[in-house]
Amino acid sequence: SNKHIIMPMILFLPSLLVLLLDQALLQVAPILTAQAFPMQVNIDSSVLRSIQVPNTPSSSFSSSSSNPSSQLIGAIDQGTSSTRFLVFTPRGQIAASAQLELRQIYDPEHEGWHEHSPEELWENTLACMNAVGDAFRTEGLLAGHDPLPPPRLAAIGITNQRETTLAWNRATGEPYHNAIVWDDTRTHDVVKSILSSSSDSESFFRSKTGLPIATYFAGSKVKWLLDHVPSLREDVRDPEKRREVCFGTVDSWLLWKLTRGRTFATDVSNASRWLFMDLKTCRFEKELVDRICSPHDVPLECLPEIRPSS
Repeated sequence: SNKHIIMPMILFLPSLLVLLLDQALLQVAPILTAQAFPMQVNIDSSVLRSIQVPNTPSSSFSSSSSNPSSQLIGAIDQGTSSTRFLVFTPRGQIAASAQLELRQIYDPEHEGWHEHSPEELWENTLACMNAVGDAFRTEGLLAGHDPLPPPRLAAIGITNQRETTLAWNRATGEPYHNAIVWDDTRTHDVVKSILSSSSDSESFFRSKTGLPIATYFAGSKVKWLLDHVPSLREDVRDPEKRREVCFGTVDSWLLWKLTRGRTFATDVSNASRWLFMDLKTCRFEKELVDRICSPHDVPLECLPEIRPSS
């Protein structure tokens, strides 16, 4: 089921990669060929041979439970400096991997500002997945066989740079602004304002969320986006358009894109880094959201559904 998350930040998406490698990935690959950063691809021939179905020159990688050796797991590692996609065997061996450096966006006029392009996060992910698919095909040719088809995966995992925050529109699929990276310090004034708004602010948030009020966490970034991005602020204010607004961390963005907008979710470990989640209930609480984002009224429907990691 795609309604569960296995292991921290790992999302169950059965057989999804077959479709992505065969179709969507091939469409975006040309967009990325002009990038300044080279793609690094690694493939372990001995591992691949050990998981191929014997005596079948053009063998595919079955996801059947009757063949446990073919239960491959994909992992998207969307970090701060690069994107990686890896394919693991049931024994934890890396069969193939691809890595692409991520462009860092700094504003010379604003010290401490650090952004990523949401579209580049997505396109890099697809490019790395595509590269792994190409590596499987190439390995089949080098072994004297027909090109191997893309592997079928039991699941695809997502691990991500945690507090990096972005907002996008469900209807258009377009981001409102670049993603604000976790180490960005532009929300210093937001934090000062929250702390000065009430004498119990620090203790209240620590008791509820386990976190100090700091620029590090996603909640203050949501407030900054609402303060400084007019189109986002107007959509959140509009009773009809607000339902199309999504605030998320990188895992939510990639999952939303992978499922073509069908799933807007995160896991508990990511959600706990927003300043919006009550540790006792493991749910986003409106009071927490309001105290961070005031005077903006952010409906809970604009935040991802929190799902378990096991």
